[in-house]
Amino acid sequence: MKRRIAILLLICSLLPGFAFAETGENPVEYEEVTVIQGTPSGDSGVNIRKKPTTDSAKVGNMSPGDICTVTGRSNDWYSVEFEGILGYIRKDLLTVTQKTIQKEKIVEEPLAASCEGFAVSYMTAPNTKFGVAGIVRSNIPMVEVKITVYDLRQLENEAIVSQKFTHDANILEFDLSEFVNAPALLGLVSGEKKLTLSAVSANEEQVLGEKLVYISGKCADATSITSACDISATRGGTSAMLDDSYGTSWSVRSSSDVIKIRLPEGKIAGGLLMEWDKAPSQVQITLLNGNGEEIRVIKETNPYQKWNLFYDLEPEVRAIAIRSGDTDNGITKLRIYEQGRISQVVQRWEDTPEKIDLMMVVPHMNDETLYYSGVLPKLSAQGYNVLVVYMTGDNRNKHAEALDCLWTAGVRIHPIFVGFMDYKVDSYAKAEWLWGKENTYRAIIGLIRKYKPNVVLTQDWNGEYGHNQHIMTSRYTVKSVEVAGDENVFPDIAEQYGVWDVPKLYLHLWDESKRLDLHFDQPMEELGGRTPMQMAFIAFDKHQSQIKRYSLLGDGVTYDCTWFSLYRSTVGEDVARDSFFEHLE
Repeated sequence: MKRRIAILLLICSLLPGFAFAETGENPVEYEEVTVIQGTPSGDSGVNIRKKPTTDSAKVGNMSPGDICTVTGRSNDWYSVEFEGILGYIRKDLLTVTQKTIQKEKIVEEPLAASCEGFAVSYMTAPNTKFGVAGIVRSNIPMVEVKITVYDLRQLENEAIVSQKFTHDANILEFDLSEFVNAPALLGLVSGEKKLTLSAVSANEEQVLGEKLVYISGKCADATSITSACDISATRGGTSAMLDDSYGTSWSVRSSSDVIKIRLPEGKIAGGLLMEWDKAPSQVQITLLNGNGEEIRVIKETNPYQKWNLFYDLEPEVRAIAIRSGDTDNGITKLRIYEQGRISQVVQRWEDTPEKIDLMMVVPHMNDETLYYSGVLPKLSAQGYNVLVVYMTGDNRNKHAEALDCLWTAGVRIHPIFVGFMDYKVDSYAKAEWLWGKENTYRAIIGLIRKYKPNVVLTQDWNGEYGHNQHIMTSRYTVKSVEVAGDENVFPDIAEQYGVWDVPKLYLHLWDESKRLDLHFDQPMEELGGRTPMQMAFIAFDKHQSQIKRYSLLGDGVTYDCTWFSLYRSTVGEDVARDSFFEHLE
């Protein structure tokens, strides 16, 4: 009898896919899993690069003997994961081996995990640790808890923070605060991120939540296929519009100048972005298929005065020709995007509606956030159309920062750049001389009559800290609102646009007894769970040339950026005082 049992055990042990636990108890089934690993080829370490190019930024390194997981291959580069860092190592610097291992098949209940109090820092500085909190709980043993960091500009995973366990450890609870010191959370590039929290059992993975994080600092361009395109021009080089600088541009000399673009093989056209030195007056874009046949011609007259123009492209587009008769202008940035890979940060400004909900009139590019904090994020999230009017003009870089700020705050209506000189004069009379009294009135009254806002919001009557261009912006806006409904004031503008008596006018720092409470400190689902004030900090970070001199924590507190009061109304006084639009809806 014993001999028969021994023979039976021997036969079962030779059957494929079966094995027995060493304890001699119930049989355990295994499955084969292939693992691809890499280790530095030489005696020295290797760098892990952000992109598969030698000039790409270093995101980590491996020492001799270290082992990484190889996740893919891109031409002469391997994509790898090493200690939570995702990046690329050149093929000749990595020795790759493929192993087949036996993984135990575990039969258990479906995974039902949850996370209590999942929270992360909404914004942090580069190379600093950001807070992670929450308790993950599971009904069955977890073998891993991980946070995947997805870069919303480059549209790829940037890092993975993970804690792994053996199934036998029977881990049913995990405190996310253990991830605070994770090396993979250091060195993240500046920009917008999405963090995804997952719990993993022996047989499945469950997503428990997502959070948005912003790493402050100057951000790189969103991912594009521009560098892979064949781009030429009939006159001059193209480098000035392909670099990252707003100080260079490809200028139009005549209507016969043409920019020619041919898309790379294997890439499907998705979008075209042109950023100009200033709003172009005319552009013609011809879209061609692979045979050189015309698909569509776009003739742009730019009635909404956009500086950045974006166009969706048909999948059949293989070539593009761009012409412009605007010889007083140039393209400072040209970008081509692949279908399905257009980041949320790529600006696609909407056409300005005939009627605006709120017009914000400010003197400088940064005042829209420095003195108005959560106004733009909150109103944009609530679906209001907001038009920002900048009275002054400055260098192209500041215009780009302002556009980035507004887009981040959720504004989708392109702002108006009036273009008056930005120069801090020492008297109000000099400020009036600099801009011109009639020029200033005509500009503001013209915009009020053209866009007919329900609400106008502008600066403190005394210019916050006494800045004469702030004072002038406030007082001329107040007077313009008061007379914009009078057809005898600038009758030529009245004939062109009609007249408009603005229902409500609000001022910054005006009459604290009438102060609104706009609840900028309350999280909004439309803002990814962040508050309007938190979004204001992120938006203001786009003013990289200004943040060394001004800050929401400094100026925004000293000149209370949450204080707005009703100055003039045709629809009655505010009662609830929780909205600019009381009595208008």
